[in-house]
Amino acid sequence: MSANISRAGEMTFSPPQIPATPVKILIVEDEGLVADNLADLLSSDGYRVVGIAESSEGALELVPQLMPDLILMDVRIKGSMDGIATTAKLREHFDIPVVYLTAHTDHQTVDRAKTTGAFGYLTKPVYPMNLSITIEMAIHKHRADRAMRNQRSWMATVLSTMADAMAVIDSDRKVQFLNGPAEALTGWTNEQCRDVDIATVLRLRDAVTDADVDELLTPPYKPQPPSELPRDLVASKRNGRTFPIEGALAPSVDEGRVVGAVVTFRDATSRKARDNEIRHMDKMHAVGRLAAGIAHDFNNLLFVILGYSDELISAGPDDHGLHALREIQKAGRSAASLTQQLLKFSRKQSVEQQDVDLNAVIRDTEELFRRVGGPSVTWRFKLDRDLGVMQADPGQLKQVLMNLVSNARDAMGGSGRITIETSNVDVPRLDAAEAEAEQFIALSVTDTGAGMSAETAEHLFEPFFTTKQPGGGTGLGLSIVHTIVTDHGGTINVDSTPGNGATFTMYFPRIAAAAVRPALPAATTSGVSDAVTVLLVEDQDNVRGLLREYLLGAGYTVVEASDGEEAVRIANDYSGQIDVVVTDVMMPGLNGFEVARNLSIGRPEIKIIFISGYAQELVDSVANLPQGARFLPKPFGKTELLQKVSSLLLGREKSQVFKAS
Repeated sequence: MSANISRAGEMTFSPPQIPATPVKILIVEDEGLVADNLADLLSSDGYRVVGIAESSEGALELVPQLMPDLILMDVRIKGSMDGIATTAKLREHFDIPVVYLTAHTDHQTVDRAKTTGAFGYLTKPVYPMNLSITIEMAIHKHRADRAMRNQRSWMATVLSTMADAMAVIDSDRKVQFLNGPAEALTGWTNEQCRDVDIATVLRLRDAVTDADVDELLTPPYKPQPPSELPRDLVASKRNGRTFPIEGALAPSVDEGRVVGAVVTFRDATSRKARDNEIRHMDKMHAVGRLAAGIAHDFNNLLFVILGYSDELISAGPDDHGLHALREIQKAGRSAASLTQQLLKFSRKQSVEQQDVDLNAVIRDTEELFRRVGGPSVTWRFKLDRDLGVMQADPGQLKQVLMNLVSNARDAMGGSGRITIETSNVDVPRLDAAEAEAEQFIALSVTDTGAGMSAETAEHLFEPFFTTKQPGGGTGLGLSIVHTIVTDHGGTINVDSTPGNGATFTMYFPRIAAAAVRPALPAATTSGVSDAVTVLLVEDQDNVRGLLREYLLGAGYTVVEASDGEEAVRIANDYSGQIDVVVTDVMMPGLNGFEVARNLSIGRPEIKIIFISGYAQELVDSVANLPQGARFLPKPFGKTELLQKVSSLLLGREKSQVFKAS
């Protein structure tokens, strides 16, 4: 019923507005007159009475049949249970609001009624106005509760499907909900942590100071935007284990008031690993650029040192002078070797790949292995006779093997056994049909040395990292190995524990069998220098002077220029024939490529030899090279230069393919 004020000022009552579909009500009352009176009152107000039960058993039987919208339940009824117990039984299976009817209002009865979640409580005798209002309030509250439960269930479903861990807390920091990822990450279940302080479920500490920072999970006093948790935090699981954490806290606001917060978080282990990898790559690139720059300038100096020491040795000084010159030459060659390692690490060397039989490379280098290993090292070679073919640079494969053998010898203290093994390996593809597999060639080098810890193995391929004593190594060997292997599309793994030696295993992509290309015979200089003119272009005076002596000594006519512009000008003014151009790549003004393109326009038959301290210059512009051009990396000797020139003139040198490392 609703209250209205009449024109005379008197208060009257009218029935409440009933929905188009009447509310269905079941009456449970063992007194017939009372039950009939209730039915009449309800019908007159527009409700639909679907049945009357006199006992607990009758109520339990009728409810599943009639499915009422509300039950009027007398507390004292016939049967094996009273009304409160009957309601508790019904609530196990049905979500139907119950309004109690009773003539007894003692505290014990009321407290029992509360435990069943009653939606109303009417005392007899029941007044019509109280009956309608109580029923309407009960129906409204039940629908609101159902809507809230549905909303909570929907929200829980949404939160449970999120990839990030999520905790919903109230304004007192008590956990109200934990989704699946949060359960997995913290070790708590949603039920276990209900109304537990979030700091107990997710304890935060500063990774640097180890201080508790649980206050970061306290909802703010005033509304504010979501805030990221600071980096360098660690969280504790329920079992005590810790993990790096990252996430955010978003306040939950209702009508301008903070009523709680949503905490999203995740295990930051993978993110930190990616960050470390990126920092490592940046560091490696910086070191690589530094190494390339040093090597480029150093190669020019070495070229002069080695070249003139060769000339002096050939001139035949006295024994003391000869010994000194040989020591200079020895040191220069060692420096040149180190420069090549720096260039390889910085990915500035050219790579000439071809079809390679890895077993043949190993057999070809076996004698050198034994010399490097020394007399106290025993050898075992387990080479697969049916080994496939791979695309590789044979020289770089030998460099990989020599570095690993040298490391193995040092790890064994010069005495022990080294095993070199090859095999075919087929790895099933995860993203393809079961029958498909990726084909690899495995190469492993195993020693019986001291082994290493997992921490040492983690840094093993970093440049300049070494476990040797000062002066025992540069720390570049294994980083060079790693670079070469990855340049060839392969991977490298190390398996080692302290006291049990180490096994380095590399996996290279296997290709269809093809004939391995034979090496070309070395060219000679005889018979090709007569009436041949070489244009020499080099901006470093000392390098140009030594090259000039090499070429003049071999009988060539030499025209020289100190930069690109001068070279083009001399060539345009020179009336005779220019057969070969030997030019540095990097020079002020026009570089070597631009010189070659300019000269090739008017002299298409001209032969070009590029020289440089590192090959990346050539790699970057390989598409623009004149056809048939050759490359000679510094430092090189007189014989190498003269063979390159003569073989190019005789047309016997095979074209080279240069790739970016």
